[in-house]
Amino acid sequence: MNKGFSDRKKNYVNFGDSETRRVAHSHLADCQSLWIAELSTEAQSAIITFVSDHEDLFLRIFAGSSFLTRIIRTRPDLLGELAVEGPDVFCEKILTRLYGLDLSCDRDILMRDLRLYRQSISLVTAMADIAGIWSLEKVTGALTDFADASVRVSLDWLLKNKSAQYGLDTPLTADQCQCVILGMGKYGARELNYSSDIDIVVFYEPDGIASLGEHKIAEFWIELTKDLSTILQSTTDAGFVFRVDLRLRPDPGSTPVAVSLPAAEIYYESFGQNWERAAFIKARQIAGDTRTGNKLLSILSPFIWRKNLDFAAIEDVHAMKRQIHAVRGHGQIAIAGHNIKLGRGGIREIEFFVQTQQLIAGGRDKNLRGAQTCPMLNQLAERGWIKNETVEELTGAYHFLRGIEHRLQMQQDEQTHTLPKTEEKLQAFSDFCGYETLDDFKSRLTDVLETVQTHYAELFEQGEVLANEMGNLVFAGCENDPETLETLSQMGFERAAQMSDEIRGWHSGRFAAVRTPRARELLTRLKPHLLKSLSQTPDPDFAFARFNDFLTGLPSGIQIFSLFQSNPDLLNLITDIVGTAPRLSAQLSRRPVTLDSLLDPNFNQPLSDADEILLELKTHTSGITHFEDMLDAVRRWHREKIFRIGTQILSGKLTGLSAGEDITKIADAGTRVLYDFVLKDMLGEATLPYGAEMAVLGLGKLGSREMTVSSDLDLIIVCTAEDYAQKVTYTATSSMEILFSRTARRFISAMTAPTFEGHLFEIDMRLRPSGNAGPLVTKIQSFEDYQFSNAWLWEHMALTRGRVLAGGEGLTNKINALLKRIFQMPRDQDEARQNIVDMKKRLEAHHVKKGDTKWDIKHAPGGLVDVEFIAQGLCLLHGAALFNRIDTSTKSNLELLGTARIISTDDEARLVEALSFYSSLLQIFRLCLDTPAEPPFSQSLNLLLCQSTALPNMGHLEQTLSEHQKSVREIFVRMLGQLSD
Repeated sequence: MNKGFSDRKKNYVNFGDSETRRVAHSHLADCQSLWIAELSTEAQSAIITFVSDHEDLFLRIFAGSSFLTRIIRTRPDLLGELAVEGPDVFCEKILTRLYGLDLSCDRDILMRDLRLYRQSISLVTAMADIAGIWSLEKVTGALTDFADASVRVSLDWLLKNKSAQYGLDTPLTADQCQCVILGMGKYGARELNYSSDIDIVVFYEPDGIASLGEHKIAEFWIELTKDLSTILQSTTDAGFVFRVDLRLRPDPGSTPVAVSLPAAEIYYESFGQNWERAAFIKARQIAGDTRTGNKLLSILSPFIWRKNLDFAAIEDVHAMKRQIHAVRGHGQIAIAGHNIKLGRGGIREIEFFVQTQQLIAGGRDKNLRGAQTCPMLNQLAERGWIKNETVEELTGAYHFLRGIEHRLQMQQDEQTHTLPKTEEKLQAFSDFCGYETLDDFKSRLTDVLETVQTHYAELFEQGEVLANEMGNLVFAGCENDPETLETLSQMGFERAAQMSDEIRGWHSGRFAAVRTPRARELLTRLKPHLLKSLSQTPDPDFAFARFNDFLTGLPSGIQIFSLFQSNPDLLNLITDIVGTAPRLSAQLSRRPVTLDSLLDPNFNQPLSDADEILLELKTHTSGITHFEDMLDAVRRWHREKIFRIGTQILSGKLTGLSAGEDITKIADAGTRVLYDFVLKDMLGEATLPYGAEMAVLGLGKLGSREMTVSSDLDLIIVCTAEDYAQKVTYTATSSMEILFSRTARRFISAMTAPTFEGHLFEIDMRLRPSGNAGPLVTKIQSFEDYQFSNAWLWEHMALTRGRVLAGGEGLTNKINALLKRIFQMPRDQDEARQNIVDMKKRLEAHHVKKGDTKWDIKHAPGGLVDVEFIAQGLCLLHGAALFNRIDTSTKSNLELLGTARIISTDDEARLVEALSFYSSLLQIFRLCLDTPAEPPFSQSLNLLLCQSTALPNMGHLEQTLSEHQKSVREIFVRMLGQLSD
């Protein structure tokens, strides 16, 4: 009787408070009476004797573990078997019964039996552990043996049933199925903890089942893997067997749960990461075809064990270490709530201590390729990597911490590693661990944690520390590091867990920027600086999400990551941009070479005047003769200039109106250079006949020099010739009219066609006579006739912002003279005002939605279009008095109207102030939003809006916006007419 327990009695004194002791004694009595009442007399006698002989052990269990108490209460017969056989024989019999299961049973019976056997193993290992009769290695070995048996039996059952389901003539068996299941982590190393999940990876040969096609074979193994996971981890009335973790497979976020060998080989050759190398150190085949397993391990071996580590690989291993905030010296470690696995001084640090050195040295020394932690500590000492004292201390710490880990998990059968947070619960746990006092427990645990931390910190003595000063920044593996999540939270990120998942995805090789090991190594080094920079933005989570989008859009990473590493200020600027301006961020993602412009010493200086900008572009494109090369060159130049202006807007160096002028300078230069190039390209060696000219007239925001980064170009193309039917020889022989038309189409294509270097402009030509129904190129006489005979008032209003951008001098002068005549036309004042009001009503009916419309800066009542209508309408109404002083700029025309006393000085000031305010908001919205402006806005955008308008907060900004809109609408009604019905 009592075999295996009788010579290891312990005299436990403490096991909880008075109520806990009362309950424990009550359970002890029930265990010897009520719980065994239905058993045979012989079994009852054996159990009563067994419990009496080990009263201290059972009191400890009843006081400390509701899980074990539940097993004993519901299955007291197990105690009878243990009493007779002892733990060793008992375990052997459980495994024998498990391997002998009838595979013809249905799934429910299989799942029930597995769970009942798991209860048996849980009870015996816990009792042997608590009683101190089994070593750590024996406890973890027994748990691992049971896990192996569970997986193998489940696989055998599934192979039998799946073979029938897929119509295979001969059922597959494990030893010839050409599939292998690897155990990873503690499972692979035979170091399972008490309530551990099991990390497994399933690989298969894609042509391993001759009667199934490749697609069906993949489906077969994917379904089988999912079913295996379900059988083992689904919770039933009898509990579960093991939680199954499949995330250690290649790139788990985008791959199926079963992976083909060729896919695995490609992944590990190209994208495998150093943390995955560390994970595969512990890999062990636990089930499946041995030959396939050997093939897989031969594929993995050169990935795991590199005979000659290159510099980048060594740096990456060290970077992995330096991301962890190792505190030199002891520091303060709080016991309550401490995670003994992942926290400072915990189990993970001991494992990482061993694995990082294995990664560096194991390629040359096969003796350092073992999977188990403590034996590898000894090997490292034997080969001079560490001191014997270190081995002794870390081995003792490892055994102690694993024991504490097991006690934590025995309580509720939970995969937990966190100590209780309250003193009361910590006291109860200390009692369960067998300590006389809580102070004794705290003192022992503190000593162990500090010892581990001291040895671990030695790994950081050399090299740059990449961890943030606030704590860990670890993104290796497939699970979140608790201290890293805490660090991210302290840095101001609210989505710490999701962020951690996404950052781990950066290293999977899923997108172009991280396809190479060098890029991933550089990114590893950048991460702490990057996250710190993102955390300092007004909305860190929004900024991170935008940076994630930016990163996934990059075509390559090495160049830009190297640039960030050598220019920290540049990284800070980029995090500001991606956090606030998606349009600029998208530019950078598509064309990271744009970043080179940031290194220009003049980057933050204002742009030159329009003539110098035009000269700069002409110089930039000089010598280019090929059409496509010219388009690309202009697009590159334009992109860099717009990027420069955009950053100046974001930094507050440019007001809205000044930004509009600078963006227009860029558009003017691009239009002029491309027009001249196209005309020359069309004519070849020929020249236009005397009197034949074309001109490009710009209107809208382009004409008024008030463009935003998203503005299209409103254009009218005009031509003149003495004889439009005259034959002219250029690249082909045709009439002047056809030449003008073809040149115009080619010019529009040059302005709008997307090329390798991206997009330039959208062009809107609906303002030409008769709109889209009219010819693409308008003859000057037709243009004049239309304006004086058929044009609507709104078309003349549009012309108040018209100016010639490119073309012949003679035609330019004709157009300018014609515009002045149009502006000086006599008009019926009442009729014109009514036309303006009617037009404004139609625009509002089309653009303005019901409800609060104040954030529609352009079209809201009293918004930007109201200001523009006032300036354009009054200039037309008083054109004769203003003579030739009408300018294209809204601001200039408002000032002109004020000087001419057509509007009062107060109205002029209010309208100019509103125009400036609206322009600032609009420039920010066009940079930062791809959709209409609808609050609530991000914190970053709120800050930018307030900075651009010099207002302290959004409340003041909204109030100021409403006041401007009310003021502008009042002036509109007073000067032009009532808009309400």
